[in-house]
Amino acid sequence: MAKFCSDFLPESVTKYIFQNANANAAFVLTNSRGSPKKLHIRGQPVESATAFFPLPPGVPVGIVVGSYAGVVSISVTAEKWAIPDADKFLGWMLEEYGRLRDEAVMIERKGKGKEIFKSSE
Repeated sequence: MAKFCSDFLPESVTKYIFQNANANAAFVLTNSRGSPKKLHIRGQPVESATAFFPLPPGVPVGIVVGSYAGVVSISVTAEKWAIPDADKFLGWMLEEYGRLRDEAVMIERKGKGKEIFKSSE
């Protein structure tokens, strides 16, 4: 749809469509799963890979959780007005990740991990 709009419609119409098509989303969160092991291009190892989310009109924040070669990364793209202090925002994200990790470890240690994951399948 984006290709069609940008090729055939005036920019103002395209912007209007995308601003209204996002249902007043506050943010977009997605994942980008990469190769579990390092890849090579012409014999040279690709040391890292980073995903990002280009913001469409009307969406102020895009977050990508990506992985490559066993390393998980977080990428945040945001309008300055939506996230004025990127370092503070990233700190909050990492704090929450730590809480989720700790909770998952605690569940696994209690031996309930398999029961929880089995019931959600």
